[in-house]
Amino acid sequence: MGYNDKEVHYAFTLFGKAMESFNQKVGDKVEVMFNIESRQWKDRWFTELVAWKVNMTVGDSAPAQEMSNDDIPF
Repeated sequence: MGYNDKEVHYAFTLFGKAMESFNQKVGDKVEVMFNIESRQWKDRWFTELVAWKVNMTVGDSAPAQEMSNDDIPF
């Protein structure tokens, strides 16, 4: 859930070995390891979420570790 418990959606770019082993389908629960990359082009900034590993989660359980607001480093 996102801000004020509203549902949010994110698009990830896959590359390399993450793409080779990707066999998930719509509706699967997954854990995604990714880098956040930003770049400037013609005085505008663009941000991309680049996944480098995607794991299936077991059953309906969430990934092993979830961050709280206290864990965010900024």
